[in-house]
Amino acid sequence: FGAAGKGHVAEALLPATTLMLFIKFGIDTASAIGPRRDPVIREGFLGALFLYFIVCSTLVLLLSSGACADAWDTVLPNVPMSFIAPALWLIPFQVCHDALMNAVLGMSTFVRFNLVKLFQPMAFSLSLVALLLGGWLPLDGSAGLVRVIWLYPISYAFAGLLMILLSGSALPFVMRGSLGICLSLLRMGGPIHLAFLLLYLNRRIDTWVIQRFLDPEDNGIYAVVVAYLEVAWFVSRPMSSLV
Repeated sequence: FGAAGKGHVAEALLPATTLMLFIKFGIDTASAIGPRRDPVIREGFLGALFLYFIVCSTLVLLLSSGACADAWDTVLPNVPMSFIAPALWLIPFQVCHDALMNAVLGMSTFVRFNLVKLFQPMAFSLSLVALLLGGWLPLDGSAGLVRVIWLYPISYAFAGLLMILLSGSALPFVMRGSLGICLSLLRMGGPIHLAFLLLYLNRRIDTWVIQRFLDPEDNGIYAVVVAYLEVAWFVSRPMSSLV
């Protein structure tokens, strides 16, 4: 797809990843602590997460409807709605995936810690390879880019389901009291999330600025360069996570 294709994908994912910072409101952070410490939260955790997924999905349906098309055209004039709509589904799937992953990490050994971190990127990579080998991924035009964008929420959904299956009886699906547990997780993680919100937003502002003043090809080149530079950060992150 070239640099322009990379730029289109980066721009399409930008609103979803930005909105996600506000929507999750620390529920992923609290999930690393709550289910491990409180048996009541652990019993109703999946039910609370399912309720949160329904709320996020309802919001996505609203944002991807025709009523918001003009607003998206104003905010992202270079990105068609056919790109933005599938990218928005990253919100419910990644928010719930991250919360579930942190819950599994909080109750697991370090070996499983490494494994659950690999589920989503492996699902994305294998799906991409399958599309290429099967000839289902056009390498030119918008159709191929839309399918690549859909792989993001689909890979998070697959990774989340795999974690649920592997967790077994450790995280039972109980809807009783799910609203109260969901609110408890938000109260627990909200203050921490607010403390880091500015840091998270700072990682999105540069892409917003470039998207506004440059074309998708320039945005794609910038995204590739930043991805290479972030490798150094990812190398040091496992050690900091262990600490």
